[in-house]
Amino acid sequence: MGLIEVFITALALSVDAFVCSVISGKKRLESTQRLVTGLTIAGSFGFFQFLMPVIGFVAGITLQKHFASVDHWVAFGLLALVALNMLKEAFFDKDEDKEKAEAILKPDPKAPCCQECLAENRAAPERCCACEKLGDYYAHKECNRKLQIGFFTLLALAVGTSIDALAVGVSYGLIQNTILLTATIIGVVCALCSLVGFYLGQVLALFTRLDPVLNTVGALVLLGIGTRILLEHQAFTFLS
Repeated sequence: MGLIEVFITALALSVDAFVCSVISGKKRLESTQRLVTGLTIAGSFGFFQFLMPVIGFVAGITLQKHFASVDHWVAFGLLALVALNMLKEAFFDKDEDKEKAEAILKPDPKAPCCQECLAENRAAPERCCACEKLGDYYAHKECNRKLQIGFFTLLALAVGTSIDALAVGVSYGLIQNTILLTATIIGVVCALCSLVGFYLGQVLALFTRLDPVLNTVGALVLLGIGTRILLEHQAFTFLS
């Protein structure tokens, strides 16, 4: 297979990773967090797109025989878990944050600064204890981390979108005696597509009021990708 065919294959395998990267980038980040998170997502997606063909190539027919019947269900399960978490964020996390914020903002009569606030009847002073606690709460919630994506979410998306690349490795093992160049091209193309997708997601993140909508749409897209994988692998043939 020539380089053009390998490149087209790499683009085809990168479509799901691109879409998931857009979804992962829907939360607006400051410049350092954006760079670290974007590169980590791109590197993770690219690495697994490189690794899966190599595993398929090395394991060959043995892997296909034992894993082919469940690989699509593994991909669907991982993507579905991330999708359910996104739906939770869309419909429940904001209410939870609001309740915690309201609890924190209740003045503490024993605190000197709150006594001052109550005495002067100030609702939201600059140096209120409650306001400082609220700031600490949101700082802790964000953790001031440079990497703004959970490990499980990143792993689930990277593995879930790269399952199809296993079959590529198996098929290459039948027609040629090396996979490294092909796997490298697939990994690099996927990483670049993922990075572009992440920054596209950052553009969408400018529309903060759409965050619940984007979470919902993202979850449905992930479920759609998982369902498509099941259909491509003919997982429902037992129903016919």
